[in-house]
Amino acid sequence: MQLVPRQRIIDIPTGNKYLGAAELYKHQPFSEVVHYFSRHQMFLKGGLSSSFPTSDIKAPEMHVFYYADGKCKGVEVFNPKGGEDLFWGEVNLFPSSITELRKELIAMGVKVHIGDYGLDVPELGIFTFSAHIEDDLKGEIESIYCSFDVKQ
Repeated sequence: MQLVPRQRIIDIPTGNKYLGAAELYKHQPFSEVVHYFSRHQMFLKGGLSSSFPTSDIKAPEMHVFYYADGKCKGVEVFNPKGGEDLFWGEVNLFPSSITELRKELIAMGVKVHIGDYGLDVPELGIFTFSAHIEDDLKGEIESIYCSFDVKQ
């Protein structure tokens, strides 16, 4: 899977050999998400959710968040642990530790902020989450929220 910062995620396997890969993008209608990922459930999630339910997709594991009108506003991709990784260009956004991702992004000139639960990278529109973030940032990235609303 490939991240196009603040716009979309492409090359997402649908699990359907007839559909192949799909994409999730800013303002994508809920009906289109259902078309490509028909085996998903819906739930209401606090915080990031509007009054519109969140899509829970199992393969690859992700949550799709919507505006109140049912248009996509962002995607939370969970650590695939050997499955389909998420890339930005050649950079694997799920390396073995938060430290590794931070070093690689900084080496590329990308501004990275350390937040309460992981890294905030506004340039890419991503926020990492680790329940076990430590001062040394050696924790594993559990999920990455890809916002299609972040202004650079």
